Amino acid sequence: MKKQLHKLLLQAFCILLIATLQLLPGVLKAQTKTVSGTITGTANELISGATITVKQTKKATATDASGKFSIEADAGDYLYRV
Repeated sequence: MKKQLHKLLLQAFCILLIATLQLLPGVLKAQTKTVSGTITGTANELISGATITVKQTKKATATDASGKFSIEADAGDYLYRV
């Protein structure tokens, strides 16, 4: 009886561990932040209308007349100016 209970508890623990490990990447990826900044040219002039994209996603935004932008991105994402 004691062996069966031990085996059952071990199986339950393993199932919970596997479920937790499968959910972990989704939880880590879901850490979305707002990234904001200002785009300037080589002479520090403000760049309006520049497109900012998040690599390998469909997320994009454009800078305003003051060269400012704001976009949602996940931790580890790369931003590109087009």
